Amino acid sequence: MPRASSACSAALRATCSSARWPSAPATGTDMSAAIFPKLAGLSAERSISAAYSTRVHRAVSGRRSAMAERLFPVWRFQLRYNFLRVADVAALRGFFRARQGALDPFYFRDETNHAVIAQTVGLGAPGLRTFPLVYNEGGAVDRVGAVDTTGAAPIALVNGSPVAATFGRDTLTLDADAGTGATVAWTGSFFYHVAFADDSLDLKRLMYQLASVDGLSIETVNQFS
Repeated sequence: MPRASSACSAALRATCSSARWPSAPATGTDMSAAIFPKLAGLSAERSISAAYSTRVHRAVSGRRSAMAERLFPVWRFQLRYNFLRVADVAALRGFFRARQGALDPFYFRDETNHAVIAQTVGLGAPGLRTFPLVYNEGGAVDRVGAVDTTGAAPIALVNGSPVAATFGRDTLTLDADAGTGATVAWTGSFFYHVAFADDSLDLKRLMYQLASVDGLSIETVNQFS
């Protein structure tokens, strides 16, 4: 590989000499803690879909058997921005490039579903102090991508009363045993753990210093199953 400075003009030599040149392609195995920016112009019209993966076999007799390949669904969000000002365009492009398209996961807050109140996460047992953070939607339980600590602090509850606990990215750990059969719950906000579905970002110019995005696709990254 040629030295970086050989491709730089004198004016850019200082900048290029401090740049880091990767010796191998990035793999996306390191999970980013970046949060998707809140931008003006987000349309209320958006699509949200849940996709499972099921292996189905049908015998000649017509008998059907099926096997689930995915415990939790992949959530797909299709966002539309009716307008983006210059600063918003720069923020979106910068965030997309920092993630290298679909490579690097990040955190996304869905304004239609991002908080729980006294959500049960398990029952106490001797020596059991760490519980996964979940949310319930219509009777179906799903894991959260990460607890949101940018606003009000999350609260751990045992039998409805606040208790001391430490929150990890997607778990809570009680300072003391809850007691056999005690209900452990939490109250707080959460993020989805997602990545861009595509490696390209398409913006449409509406007029001078104003752009739009017809469809920005992101999808959850299941680190649990």
